[in-house]
Amino acid sequence: MEIKATPIPYSKLREDRLSWSSSSSGKFHLKDAYHIVWKIPSLPRIKCFLWQCCHQSILVRALLAKRGMNISPICPMCNAAPETISHALRDCPKVQSFWNSFSPPVSASIFYGTQILDWLRLNCKSMQQCDVADLDWAILFPIAV
Repeated sequence: MEIKATPIPYSKLREDRLSWSSSSSGKFHLKDAYHIVWKIPSLPRIKCFLWQCCHQSILVRALLAKRGMNISPICPMCNAAPETISHALRDCPKVQSFWNSFSPPVSASIFYGTQILDWLRLNCKSMQQCDVADLDWAILFPIAV
């Protein structure tokens, strides 16, 4: 009832639309994903893995089931949600306890509330340090992923 009671702002200027925050136009371009992944200070195999994450190329259960494999799309760690890339890397409760052990240098609402590509960009480009490991978050985060 609270959601229904929330007034909808009316603006003749623009309609709601999907937007890629890394671009001034709001549209996704391959070069944006390139800048997210290949400019980070990390090992080539980690950069390759992050590149695959950006392109939805990691063979998680939901993707395998969608491609016709006879496999349950449900996450085997929590048995509560489909195993998508974002679930496997960040949203699974078991994985969240792993991330929380590092005390990410951004608020939990931002860390757990952004789209996967924005999440990767935000954390790979962070200028903050991880208090737990006394390392730059931009170095620790890609390794942890």
